Amino acid sequence: MNNTYSNIVLPIETTARELNAKLYLAMVLAERGFNVYLGAKDPALEVSCRLPGVIYFDKGFHRGVSEGIYTRLKEAGCLLVSLDEENGVDFRDFFMLDIRMPDDFLSRMDRVLLWGKSQQNYLAEHRESMDTRRVLVTGHPRFDLLAPPLSNLYEAEAQRLRDRYGDFVLYTTNSKFSNNINSREHILKNYTGRVKELERRLEYDSARLAANISLIRRISEELGMPVVVRPHPEENIGTYREAFANSPGIYPIYKGTAVNWILAARTVIHNHSTTGLEAAMLGKWAIAYTPIVVEENFFPWIPVACSHRMHNEDDAVRCLANGHYLTKPEGIDDIMSAFFTHDGRAAQRIAQVVSELAARHAVGNTPTQKGLQGYLVKVKCKRFLNRLLGRITTTALDRNKLRDLYPASVTAHFRALQSLLPGQQTQLDILIHDLYRIRKAG
Repeated sequence: MNNTYSNIVLPIETTARELNAKLYLAMVLAERGFNVYLGAKDPALEVSCRLPGVIYFDKGFHRGVSEGIYTRLKEAGCLLVSLDEENGVDFRDFFMLDIRMPDDFLSRMDRVLLWGKSQQNYLAEHRESMDTRRVLVTGHPRFDLLAPPLSNLYEAEAQRLRDRYGDFVLYTTNSKFSNNINSREHILKNYTGRVKELERRLEYDSARLAANISLIRRISEELGMPVVVRPHPEENIGTYREAFANSPGIYPIYKGTAVNWILAARTVIHNHSTTGLEAAMLGKWAIAYTPIVVEENFFPWIPVACSHRMHNEDDAVRCLANGHYLTKPEGIDDIMSAFFTHDGRAAQRIAQVVSELAARHAVGNTPTQKGLQGYLVKVKCKRFLNRLLGRITTTALDRNKLRDLYPASVTAHFRALQSLLPGQQTQLDILIHDLYRIRKAG
């Protein structure tokens, strides 16, 4: 692969959601002979611009930010592949797809990999630059990990959580606009134009936060069930710790991937979170608690459609008390087929698409490339100096979202995946504490 695109870069923004899936995808790609670099967004971008023959996996378009990144990557000779992280949790009118995959975005990408046929059909009807030779349905590898044998990856930790917290209810919250780690000014600056009716959503999030806290208390006090509260990574967990400071059976916790907690829990309660979808894929039927009266298109519909929907506290408490959540909601199979291509082979399909893309292009001259080694030495020295001087150079939000992107954790996740893949021959190289390489062993 010396004269072809042999390097792949997978940036990570939130380890709880992305780490296992991208490690798995990296291993599948490495088996085909690619060198796969996986890490935080900044070092991932540097790798892409310093090495020849890079295929860069974009994880989501952000108007006003992504355009400059794409230009830099193209000037460095990179091929761009979109594997969006929000492709399936959308509104009835495909608002998220419209924001994240506009016409000028599709024209910039060498390949766009979609989660399901429904998204492809929508783009075919609404995008002038739509080309089904470049915009393909593959599914997403994060959902490959929710079916045996790969779902066994989570079982040991799930058992540890059962032993620790008992027969608990998992309550996942997402008031990331009103209860964000950052300031309201930051929210308005960062999400204006990306979020439908942002000012109204701030009010909605505040009301939802209060409603969730009230229901959590009732579950604990009236039903005597332990409740693990797992906030969105952008939320301020201190709000829940303060609210439940005198409630010994309620545990606000950020840690770990949601899948561990879903498998361990009696059931899951969410408002309209991806955990409702993931629970359905794992064969657990969640409760979608939607106490605030809004029009149907105000929030993502799929997680709610995959769950038992409850509009008030009394109904939610009764559903838990009588075990109604154990029955399968109608329509789930059709949703899985149309929107998620949920058959456990997304990583293999992606690897085939990327192999064919690499074979079609020869690596050209890119004078901006400077090699990787000097950059790695510079980063190590700079970080050592910052630690020596006690400087904090990352935000609380970034530390929370990348909490598992350190060598011991990444190595443990990698080895756990290898144990489930007999004959898999790849190795992990630690480059710096938030940048790794996965390549074929030997």
